[in-house]
Amino acid sequence: HPTELSSLAASAATPQLKKQRQWNWLLYTGAGINISASPLNMTKAAQDMSSGSPTNVTLVTQSQQSGGWHASAGVLAQRSLGRKWNLQIGAGLNFGTWHGDSQTYRDSFSTGPMVTYRSLVMTQAKSYNALMLEIPIHLNYKLAGKKNNGWWLTAGLNNQFVLSVKEKNSTTQALQAGTMADEKSLTGSATTWQPQLRAGFVFDRQGKKMHWQLSPLANLTLPTFFKSSVDDMGIHNVQLQFRYYLNSRQ
Repeated sequence: HPTELSSLAASAATPQLKKQRQWNWLLYTGAGINISASPLNMTKAAQDMSSGSPTNVTLVTQSQQSGGWHASAGVLAQRSLGRKWNLQIGAGLNFGTWHGDSQTYRDSFSTGPMVTYRSLVMTQAKSYNALMLEIPIHLNYKLAGKKNNGWWLTAGLNNQFVLSVKEKNSTTQALQAGTMADEKSLTGSATTWQPQLRAGFVFDRQGKKMHWQLSPLANLTLPTFFKSSVDDMGIHNVQLQFRYYLNSRQ
């Protein structure tokens, strides 16, 4: 009977639809490089010559930032939103490093006919490491591929929350022998929420024994890392991420 056949077809399709729309769980791990983005006012401008006595001269500090590396690991929950779309929400940990150097100069000054020229007073070499909780949210669109493998475009927001920040500082005084070193926590000076705009690609492969994804990602950090500091900058990064399905999407 046509009505009975339609009912049987609908019953057979419903479990399959529910199966495709279920949440799938993935473990992920990734690593990459950090790129520090210093604002334009990172280097403080100064006069070529300071007037006044030698005890009242201008000190000029110039700072440079350099990148480092990072590694992350966590879990993602993935849900299909149709044949070509899916949503991923996750949680994990991210550990990263970067570096900073600064030089402090005494500006040139004049006292009548005498001129004392600019000279180096102090140099500092700083290294930082930070541990962060990350909560990524991705929206993925399938560009091409077959049922068991395909290329996806991914975009979203990677929410990072600072758990701890440490700074190691080595200071060398120009007129003193030796180097002074210290280490301190800067957790309270950091911007707690570090949202990143994320974009990249995902290659999804389902084999007979293993279902996995490989994803190159670029992350653009929106705020500066520290609330107020001479080392204020944003930490951007690029990452290659591997993901393993704990349960199959099929």
